[in-house]
Amino acid sequence: KNRPDVTALGPFSAPLISDPSDLTLLSEVFVIAMMNAQYESMAFLIEHGFPVDHPSFGWTAMWNAVNMGDVRLVEFLLEHGAKPSLKGAETPEERDEWLSGATWCWKT
Repeated sequence: KNRPDVTALGPFSAPLISDPSDLTLLSEVFVIAMMNAQYESMAFLIEHGFPVDHPSFGWTAMWNAVNMGDVRLVEFLLEHGAKPSLKGAETPEERDEWLSGATWCWKT
């Protein structure tokens, strides 16, 4: 599959999975939208079934928003049903397990 190198987004570890699921690809899109403050794009994905609490690259969007100190993003995520108590993977193994074992269905 042809997709952008998300490791170019910044100094974080974002290993690309060689044969990604649809959920993994959509997670990458969501992260790119999040990093670029594209709220309409994030809302579209969520409204069409993307699980707002999915741990993209092992961490939830809420965990990322809080760690970036992005109050607007935190509020947006809460308004779209994010659970503030979820933080994401504790270890690289948990991250890999979440990414490889995710079951999800895109709503049309």
